[in-house]
Amino acid sequence: MAVQQEKHQESPKKSPDFWKSTRKTLHAASFGAQKYKRLVQKKMDLNTNNRKFPALFSELGKLIDDMYSRGETDILARAEVHDLLSRLRALKETAVLLENEIENIKLENPEKKAEDETVLKDNEKSD
Repeated sequence: MAVQQEKHQESPKKSPDFWKSTRKTLHAASFGAQKYKRLVQKKMDLNTNNRKFPALFSELGKLIDDMYSRGETDILARAEVHDLLSRLRALKETAVLLENEIENIKLENPEKKAEDETVLKDNEKSD
């Protein structure tokens, strides 16, 4: 009889630990899947962005070649050249931002994310 009471008393202690562990494991798995999804999406965005470079370089090269063939000397003063160069700069900036986002996603871990979410929820409750 005493053994049954002892087992009965141990069961409630183990149960919360089991559920806490299960919840933590499920959260880590879910976090991993979401992280992978965001990482793949950012890499696809980066790839799409990088595919635009050859066309712009080709367009810029053709424009400069045409101007040079016509004997123009101040090629960089032309608005068309500046427009293409600014579009190239914007693509490069976008690529850098996407690469930084990819690195940040890679560095995320589920424990830190869970802590951040808990802090946010606590802040929302106090407001």
